[in-house]
Amino acid sequence: MKTDRNVAKKIDIPKKLLEYCEEHTSETAHYYCQDTKCGKIICESCWSSEHENHSVILLSKWVKNYKANVRQDIDKCMEYFTDPVTETLRAKETIEKLEEKIQKILLDINDEKEKIRRENTTLHDQKEQVSLLHSALEDASLLKEAMEVKGKVENLKESIENWRFKYPD
Repeated sequence: MKTDRNVAKKIDIPKKLLEYCEEHTSETAHYYCQDTKCGKIICESCWSSEHENHSVILLSKWVKNYKANVRQDIDKCMEYFTDPVTETLRAKETIEKLEEKIQKILLDINDEKEKIRRENTTLHDQKEQVSLLHSALEDASLLKEAMEVKGKVENLKESIENWRFKYPD
């Protein structure tokens, strides 16, 4: 992630803070005491007395390092805020794709429901036809039996007539 250079350029340390020693306000500051207990902007006389055994660097170098650290912090912040935005956009795209898939699945389900309904209607119609055929078959069977009985009755009548004719009373 690159730093927004417009923001990084605005990292300015107030000139009054850098011009004069914190202890001797009339003396120009040239150094920064890096000692963990101090962290002060100091002049030549402070360095040679109170800060003699401390870790001291040129003020210009400290300012350069300070700005670099601030720029790094800005970069980290920019990453922190940019990544969630990017992830949010990706998540939104994923959600939209999933919603499209869900709609397609719902359409497929409705199509399948319609097919099943049509098949049930067809099965119901076929069941009715089978029932009608079964009834017709039963009727045909009864009709056949009735015809056979009628044929036997006719045969019996004929036999009786023949017998009467052969054996009159």
